[in-house]
Amino acid sequence: MFSRARTALQSLEDQMTLRQQVAVATAILCVVMVVALASMAAGISRSQVRERVLLELSGLAETVLDRLEGNATSRLRETVLLADLLSTPAIAGDPTRAAAIVEMVGRQMRHAVWVGFTDADGRVRAATGGSLVGQSLVGRSWYDGDLDAGRMGQMHQDPLFGAAEAADPENPWFINLEAPVITDGQRTGTVVALLSWTWAEESRRAVMAALDPSNLTDLMILSRTGEVVLGPRRGEWPLLGNSGELLAVASAQRSDTLARLGLTVVASRQATVAFREAGGLVMVIVSVGLLLAAVGVAIGAVIAQRVSRPLLEITGEADRLGRDPNVAMQRTRGSADVIRLSQSLRDMVRRIVFAERRSVEAEERASFEAQRFNRDIEDLRRLADTDPLSGLPNRRSFMQYAADMLKHYKHDGRSFALVMIDIDRFKGVNDTYGHHAGDAVISAVAGMLAKEIRPTDKVARFGGEEFLVLLRETTERDALSTAERLRARVEALPIPTEGHVLRVTISLGVSVSLPSDADVHEIIGRADKALYQAKNTGRNKVVGNFEDETAEMIARAAAALPVPLRPAEDEGKRAAAALRRAS
Repeated sequence: MFSRARTALQSLEDQMTLRQQVAVATAILCVVMVVALASMAAGISRSQVRERVLLELSGLAETVLDRLEGNATSRLRETVLLADLLSTPAIAGDPTRAAAIVEMVGRQMRHAVWVGFTDADGRVRAATGGSLVGQSLVGRSWYDGDLDAGRMGQMHQDPLFGAAEAADPENPWFINLEAPVITDGQRTGTVVALLSWTWAEESRRAVMAALDPSNLTDLMILSRTGEVVLGPRRGEWPLLGNSGELLAVASAQRSDTLARLGLTVVASRQATVAFREAGGLVMVIVSVGLLLAAVGVAIGAVIAQRVSRPLLEITGEADRLGRDPNVAMQRTRGSADVIRLSQSLRDMVRRIVFAERRSVEAEERASFEAQRFNRDIEDLRRLADTDPLSGLPNRRSFMQYAADMLKHYKHDGRSFALVMIDIDRFKGVNDTYGHHAGDAVISAVAGMLAKEIRPTDKVARFGGEEFLVLLRETTERDALSTAERLRARVEALPIPTEGHVLRVTISLGVSVSLPSDADVHEIIGRADKALYQAKNTGRNKVVGNFEDETAEMIARAAAALPVPLRPAEDEGKRAAAALRRAS
């Protein structure tokens, strides 16, 4: 009886189409999808709550930071106004009036525990309550005394001002504000105001009272090191990470006034509190999804097993295709569609194997051709960018490099210099000793220039006997000094040729990048004009195209770089004399 039932079931499976079997499997899949969708809906709900809470926390942190910046800006403005008042000659010359003004303003400045006026040497001339008068503030970590404009200093706990003097004994931190006192164009002193930490605590409490009356959020202020210096959890480092809470951070680096403090405002809320609102909805969605999934699994378990068996058999054989050359698809029973599919796969196996072999061969050929093409392109690029005689970059590659340098200069302001170099009386070398000697001179000078510049600089043959050197991140004075050193090195360079030892000199024109330069050609044009001046005023010299006192700078650069020159051999002297006669 069992055997007859099994045979009937197999016959039924053979009569069913694959679509019918897939329909039954799809019903089971729908049940599974209900669970997946329920989980997804729960995740979306939590994500939305998370985004809303993070937005709320970020608003709290940014609001605190804005209030801190507003209070600090007001105190800094008061400090600058006091400095301006003390800078008037009538008050600056009257110590009694200056002390009275400092006392009056200091008493009225909110959160200020001490306001003082120091002279140019850092000694306190006047202060609130007469504290520290006559003492020097030089050496204090929080005192600068040498600044051009008012600014907020750093957080500190200087023993000079202990916790007993602070408005908040539990937070003995101080913030210093400084503003220069300038009388008749001279800095005659500095106004210093020390604020207690209460100014930050008031801002924090005000924001909490207005925006988070339920006190669900930990609103903290962190120091530069990431330690909590104000608010709950003082002394902890919340930014080290805690998976059980949500954090929003606002950095004081966005504020010019607070940047030196290095403060960070952090708003934190426990995840259990933040997601409490979404908890009930998540439980309902998950419960309904699990119930539907259980019902679907119970109804379709047997059908799923029967439907998947023939498909798994076909999948297993198909997985071995291409791995084992002896694989042959077997006739699989299960449904009319499965039988037709297995027959089609048997016919397809031969075509797949053949196509795979052809595909591998084509890929190997394509890979070989691509590698050869890349090598050819690289060789052509190298030939196109290099001067064959000197081995230096040619004009085309140098211009591209210089254009990139000009873009960087426009972006970060790091200037660079161009040095245009021309070999003096080079035509005489070719006419007297032949073009082979001229080639030797060009190669020797190119080698010397490449050797003497820094690795970050670049030298190129610009054409004929002209070279162009780019000096990165250099000033006019350093560019002139480098050019003078190159000139001296070339002058002392013996160049052996066939039966002769030649010595040549070079003329150099220097220019430095300017903000007004529209392109590299303007810088090269100034260097070329300077080179033209060097050639017309005697050769073998350096001329800079600047607005500064160029002659004096060249003299000092030359004096700072003595280059001992070896005496020329007799043959070298005769060669030099021949060059002068030829010129």
